[in-house]
Amino acid sequence: MADAVRAARWTVEGRYELMGVNGSLLPAPMEAEAGQDAQALGASVIAGELRLEPAGDYRLSLTARLERGGERQARVLTSRGRWRYLPSALDPTSGEVLLTAADGQVTSAAVTGVSLVHRAPGPRGAPGANWIYVRHWQTP
Repeated sequence: MADAVRAARWTVEGRYELMGVNGSLLPAPMEAEAGQDAQALGASVIAGELRLEPAGDYRLSLTARLERGGERQARVLTSRGRWRYLPSALDPTSGEVLLTAADGQVTSAAVTGVSLVHRAPGPRGAPGANWIYVRHWQTP
C-alpha cells in the first residue's frame, strides 16, 4: 500500500525533452535575427532538454544546427539557474514554473501533466518562441 501512495505522489521535478518549437516538430527551423539574411544562414533546433533538479536548480540545453555556404556546424547553448513551481489551485499537476537564470532574467513555463511549454522571449524585443517539452518519467 505504501508503494502505491509513493507512486501516486506527483512532482514537476525531472527531465523534459524538447519535442517542438512554435508548432513544428524537431528539427524545427529558426528565424534569422534582425540584420541577418535568412537565405545565407540556415538554422534549426535539433534537440533540447530541460532538467528541473530537486534542489531547485535547472539546466536548459539546446542543440542547434547552423548552415552557411554549404558548411554545417552544431552548437549547444546552455542556461542554468533556479526554478520555482506555482501549482494551479484547481489541479496540482498543472501550474507554472518560474525559471530565474544566473543573469537574473526570469521566464516562465506552463506545466500540464507530462508536458511543459516554455515561452522564451526573443532577442531585443523580437517575438519569442514556444518551446514544447515532454517529461521523461523514468529519469529524475
